[in-house]
Amino acid sequence: MTDYFRKLYPKKLAPGGMIAVHNAISEAGDMKDYAETIRRLPDFDSVVISATPGDGISLSYRHRAS
Repeated sequence: MTDYFRKLYPKKLAPGGMIAVHNAISEAGDMKDYAETIRRLPDFDSVVISATPGDGISLSYRHRAS
């Protein structure tokens, strides 16, 4: 997942863009590197939303340039 993210960011994911990743709770172990990578980037805000127990969608928004 981190490899895919690196193909998008920074050139293809413009400020104001968003990334959605499914199964963010049930596959949290597999997403660890991705979650840590995006958490360290100051131009992203991320949240995990759960509609049903155990699924989860991670939403990460890239801030617009000031």
